[in-house]
Amino acid sequence: MRFLWIHDDSNLSNPKVQIYRMCRVMFGAKSSPFLLSACIKHHLRKFESEYPKTVELLNNYIYVDDFICGTNTEMEAIEVYHNANTIMKKTSMTLTKWNSNSPVLRKEYETDKYKDSTPLCDSSSNVLGLEWDTLFSHSVHKISLTLFRKTNKQNVVF
Repeated sequence: MRFLWIHDDSNLSNPKVQIYRMCRVMFGAKSSPFLLSACIKHHLRKFESEYPKTVELLNNYIYVDDFICGTNTEMEAIEVYHNANTIMKKTSMTLTKWNSNSPVLRKEYETDKYKDSTPLCDSSSNVLGLEWDTLFSHSVHKISLTLFRKTNKQNVVF
């Protein structure tokens, strides 16, 4: 992004224009999720040869600041957990809010060296705006029904 700045507005027929260039990523704009994703993917390319499976999972299953994936075994999940934390720490980013429905993984999160930076979530956590119950491994949808409400077009739609 560039900004044009006119130093002397008394001579507008031949203005002295200074060009300033913004060299930082501007967060809060509509393009912010894309910029974050591009930044993460750029850093992940550096680790493709060292951690191919974990990099593939991070590339495919990270959305803005949520990483949601599953593995076939608990050992694979522990490996992904350690590798993902290592990769993101090396890029000066921290993965937080680890959670699982596996007691083995929950124990690993509690006893690991990353514990200070990755606190274990409660039995229910918010994932992509939806509540997920880790104990029963299902999403929770809270519905509030208003009883004794007269039916009309507006409250049928909403």
